[in-house]
Amino acid sequence: MSRTIVLLDVTAMSADTVCVAGLDLATDETIRLANPQPTQRLIAALGGLAPGDILKVDAKRMRNAVPPHVEDCEWNPRSLKRVGISPVSDLAKAVQSTVLTSVEQAFSEPSIKGRNGNSAWEPGSGVRSLATVSVLYVRACADKNNRPRLAFKDDTLAYWPGVPLQDLRVKQHQAKCESCGTDHLERFKEEFDANRALIRVGLTRPFAPEGSEPLCWLQVTNVLSKPREHFL
Repeated sequence: MSRTIVLLDVTAMSADTVCVAGLDLATDETIRLANPQPTQRLIAALGGLAPGDILKVDAKRMRNAVPPHVEDCEWNPRSLKRVGISPVSDLAKAVQSTVLTSVEQAFSEPSIKGRNGNSAWEPGSGVRSLATVSVLYVRACADKNNRPRLAFKDDTLAYWPGVPLQDLRVKQHQAKCESCGTDHLERFKEEFDANRALIRVGLTRPFAPEGSEPLCWLQVTNVLSKPREHFL
């Protein structure tokens, strides 16, 4: 079926793969373009995709989608057309009816908390893997390997430290931007630190760090607070 969607997440995954997800403007459904799996090469061939892009695309729900990734859809890459761009203020309005107050409202209580403070959920259950959550604040930071992380407190006062930010353009930017240099973290903070914001959160596909059982780990996929100026 033909859908008009506004992209909310374009997320780096393992190797060359990318998660592309958005809101169906007619139904308020969150859908993920999952089969075929988007790749960075495919995204580049389409001229690049980013949150805020409004797309026309033929997509339908996958009958065999495995929870919590119930948003997965089959889609036809040849049908995809970019028909507009929505500013971040309009994105925040578009998702308003689906905003949740906490990570646990979105995904239930986590199964474990890892050593870096991030949390994970068991695969095979859950009603969603993507959500928009209202937060009191969000703060940018980096781990010991200089990878982008966010710490935030949601509206139920639950604190979530050390959550990876997997936005594709942020991940690509860090490797390619010559002007950042040692100022990368400061620019990251300037762009993503916010009070009273909406953030996009998601659960990864199951994987097992350090030989443990496969779990779905929390990540931030976007921050809907202000227009980007540097991480474009």
